[in-house]
Amino acid sequence: MTIENVFPRGIDTHNIPPIPQHVWDKFEKYRKAVQPNNTFAFEHPANAGQHPYGLYYLTVPEGQTTAEVHYASDPDAQRQQITKVTGNGTGRTIAQWTPIPGDYDDKGQWRQGGALFLMDDNGEEAWGIHRFLPGKDGSYQIERWTPKKTRNQAVVLSHKEDKYAYSSNVGNGIDTNVYIRDLKAPVSGTDGRDDTGICVLPAKGVFGAMDFSLDDKYLLVQQYIQITNCPAFIVSTDGSQQCEQIILPWKGPDGKEIMDESDNVKAAQVIRYARFSITDPNLVYMVTDWMSDVNSLISYNMKTKEITPITTPSVSGSVFPISWEVEMTALTKRHLAFVVNENGYSVLYCMDLESNKVSKVDFPQGIPQGVIPKIMFPKKSAERGLPDMLSVEVDSVMSPGTVYLLNVDTGDWQTYRATAMSRPEYDVSQQRLIHWKSFDGLPISAFVQFPPQYYVSGDLSTFQPDQKLPVVIFIHGGPEGQYRPSFNPRLYLQYLCNELGCVVICPNVRGSSGYGQKFVSLDDQEKREDSVKDIGALIDYITTSVPSIDPSKISVMGRSYGGYMVFACMIHFRDRLKCGVETCGVTHFVNFMETTAEYRRDLRRVEYGDERIPEMREFMHKISPLTRAHEINKPIFMSQGKNDTRVPYTEFLKMKAKLVEANGDNKVWWMACDNEGHIFRQRWVSECNVVGMYMFLSHFLLERDP
Repeated sequence: MTIENVFPRGIDTHNIPPIPQHVWDKFEKYRKAVQPNNTFAFEHPANAGQHPYGLYYLTVPEGQTTAEVHYASDPDAQRQQITKVTGNGTGRTIAQWTPIPGDYDDKGQWRQGGALFLMDDNGEEAWGIHRFLPGKDGSYQIERWTPKKTRNQAVVLSHKEDKYAYSSNVGNGIDTNVYIRDLKAPVSGTDGRDDTGICVLPAKGVFGAMDFSLDDKYLLVQQYIQITNCPAFIVSTDGSQQCEQIILPWKGPDGKEIMDESDNVKAAQVIRYARFSITDPNLVYMVTDWMSDVNSLISYNMKTKEITPITTPSVSGSVFPISWEVEMTALTKRHLAFVVNENGYSVLYCMDLESNKVSKVDFPQGIPQGVIPKIMFPKKSAERGLPDMLSVEVDSVMSPGTVYLLNVDTGDWQTYRATAMSRPEYDVSQQRLIHWKSFDGLPISAFVQFPPQYYVSGDLSTFQPDQKLPVVIFIHGGPEGQYRPSFNPRLYLQYLCNELGCVVICPNVRGSSGYGQKFVSLDDQEKREDSVKDIGALIDYITTSVPSIDPSKISVMGRSYGGYMVFACMIHFRDRLKCGVETCGVTHFVNFMETTAEYRRDLRRVEYGDERIPEMREFMHKISPLTRAHEINKPIFMSQGKNDTRVPYTEFLKMKAKLVEANGDNKVWWMACDNEGHIFRQRWVSECNVVGMYMFLSHFLLERDP
């Protein structure tokens, strides 16, 4: 079987040899392990009498390559496919699904039920808001509510369910502003569907809606400047554009405000997430870096400006101090549930709002430790006399993501059987956490997994298998990302670990999120290559302290910013690496800044540097892989989506040409994909990409053909 008749149309390849049938046969058991996407919503209250805990979620139907919306009416129900809009080979993907009671059309006719959802057409990440109109016998209609080529995000439904807020760059294509649009009043567009609504906060930058107040008079809005600078605002919803920034001043033990180096009041820079109380109109719950290096949970009174620390460490009066970062919350009248990222693992807590008692929620036997992508309480459960039931999605290296229903009062768990996949047909490696010190003494950590036949329970320095093992170092993107012990990336790691018989090491170098504000900023601008040095220190550690490692067979792999790290490592450590695998990697920081989507430039300048400043421009040029491509002398596998708006396809072509010129055509394997952007959304494309990587690593890392 040759590559031409197994790779779908729209995938261009070079140097990837014919794929043997036995490779595809072995791969089949891996491709069967598919998880629901990390997007779901509870049944809308208007339809909740019969199914109060119905669940909407995304998963890939049998025989299809992209996810569709499905529905399970209760934990024991079979799934029902709701949409059939993405199709095979189109690159069309769904990102969010928000059920609504209905809306009025431009003629004043009420249209019952359905949902608003975000969909991208071809990988360009131009998410459009669409209206899903259900019909009879499973039929439906789709209306586009935002113009093509605009980027729209974060649909938030009001409490009265008569309007919704969303963010969009529809104004000038650059700034992302927040709009509010009516559902229960006819819209005024020329065809009845073009009205953007009221812009409640017109300003330069990137803004997103978070939550409506209980009376729908106010909206919480976040501005994203960078991961360590996210201010929040309370905005009037009446169109008056009145807004107040939420200021959280730091205070010392004596209650006096702490000043910074410039004698200004030091205040929180990050309000990661905020939502209004369901009982107190003045109370807001926030995840913020106030008085802490980590993002913690607090409450804030809009009227009195009083701040109550809930998980903030080292602050007097904190209800339940936690030294790790809070990630998300879910709220009812009686309970506040929240998830904490403890060294990559998710831990669930619940706070009783009457007693202020916080308790850790233990998972029952059978639910493996991993990552919780989403938690959610259904709206208005108390008004309907229902117990507080929390949906919890759990994703681990041992099994695909499954959604559970937790009774917060009793601690009873139920599994949504429609989301529960059978355990993988292949052996799964346990991951373990390791630490080492980098060039400057900074502690760095990584998750390590050995091939399943090797169970390493003790010190790695004493473990010696029957043969020394090759290594794949997988570097996450971002750079403000974090590798976590989940089922993703579902094929990169376990498949390669099993079938190549290699050790996979997933480091969280400086600049990674999850370890505090200082750590995430340690690679900014002029410090860019310090994160590359962390990989050098990792190579030092594993080649001197881990005798099971074959120091002559080490490779690096990564996508997006991780792709840049692959290039950089192959320049700096070319004599210590065997080969590299990159996807959609940044090749030249100046070119990247000048060609990436315009709405992203100011965000990336904070991280990478401002290319308009001559000194910074020269530095960015100097450290860019394209500038030093001639120094890469080892084989490399490259892959790219042709519709990538973050790292344009032209940058891939430039780097490919430079590498072929310097390294020789036979050492550069590549794959380029139509209807794909920065993230490969079509399952079949991802699978072909991974099998191509396997062929490459077999040939160059293991020096044998599969």
